[in-house]
Amino acid sequence: MFYTAQLFLRMQLNRLHREMYGPECLNRSLTEVQNMLAGHEAILYGWRQVLPLGLKWNDTDKEPKDILSARLRARYWGARYVINRPFLDYALHIMKHVLTGARQSDSGGNATVEMVAVDVNNNLRDKADIHLFKAIQVLDKGVIWEACGRCIEAAMRSAVAFDEVQDRLVVTNIHPRD
Repeated sequence: MFYTAQLFLRMQLNRLHREMYGPECLNRSLTEVQNMLAGHEAILYGWRQVLPLGLKWNDTDKEPKDILSARLRARYWGARYVINRPFLDYALHIMKHVLTGARQSDSGGNATVEMVAVDVNNNLRDKADIHLFKAIQVLDKGVIWEACGRCIEAAMRSAVAFDEVQDRLVVTNIHPRD
């Protein structure tokens, strides 16, 4: 059962990445992108509701002690994080500029998503990212903030999913220093 559940989540994650960050995203209208994001959230919600009793958990439960349950929860929360990450990215890096016109265009008009969607080196972000941001931009602010909350919750829950598993290797920093 755990293998089947993990396989489903892995397939969903593969589909998420394909639909959110590539030509599949760019070939959709903004409404279709919004529906795709909401659809993925609904699929995960529905999947969790129909899990067999041995795999189900409540968010108020303590973290599991067995590795299989911990992996399942971590993968679930990781998928929710991936779905909602563009909303948090938009809220942190794009929204303030397009709402206030903080970065003015050369012609003096308000800033657009394309103008402000840059990385830390001031390079233009990927076209699929910009398309996601444009789809998010036209949503109600309440919808955006709710998705930001889901993203943060998912990040926190996936980070602690293995905390109660005994006799596991604890890796504090997997990234090498420069």
